[in-house]
Amino acid sequence: NFILNKKYQEITKTLSDIYKFIGTDYESMSLVNENGIVIADGVDQHRVGISIKSRKYFNEAREGKISVSSVNYSLATGNPIFAICVPVLSDDGKFIGCVLGVVKADYLLRYISSLELGKTGFGFMIDKDGIIIAHPEKKFILTIDTLKENKDVREISKRMINKETGTGEYYFNGARKLVGFTPVHIAGWSIGVTQTKQEVMTLAYSN
Repeated sequence: NFILNKKYQEITKTLSDIYKFIGTDYESMSLVNENGIVIADGVDQHRVGISIKSRKYFNEAREGKISVSSVNYSLATGNPIFAICVPVLSDDGKFIGCVLGVVKADYLLRYISSLELGKTGFGFMIDKDGIIIAHPEKKFILTIDTLKENKDVREISKRMINKETGTGEYYFNGARKLVGFTPVHIAGWSIGVTQTKQEVMTLAYSN
């Protein structure tokens, strides 16, 4: 009703309250109208009036789908971010806009930092195009295309992009490694945990 009655001040306050409740992982939390124009923002008022009509996630929202974008550099801040877009429907099921959350990619870094395994193990994520979007080495984020690395990495990357759950072995950065991976379905990403083969086998022989 707030959208249909254009009560943008109330919408802005609601978005701001949600932002404060959820935390500061969001760079922006907006309401977008049916034409793709930001009409309210609970974090950054400078975003009001921006058009996201050409964005893939907006067009997926128009089709009634919840969409998660790939990680990219924010046009507003230059920091790595990704967008979560949720459609808003009227009582009769008509698309009247969407809620857009722009999330700082640091959120992903904090998540994968909890996936440490032994001395050499760590977590990482790739997007649906094979680009690294989360990695303990920040210099790898958005700079490494796994489909352009060596054959071992390319084969594992293809399996990850195809939303497989499995394991593999590859050579990267001077070491032979083992990896386990599984898809993040709603985003089209894949998350992996890797560890050097030497550490894995040393533990196995010890046991």
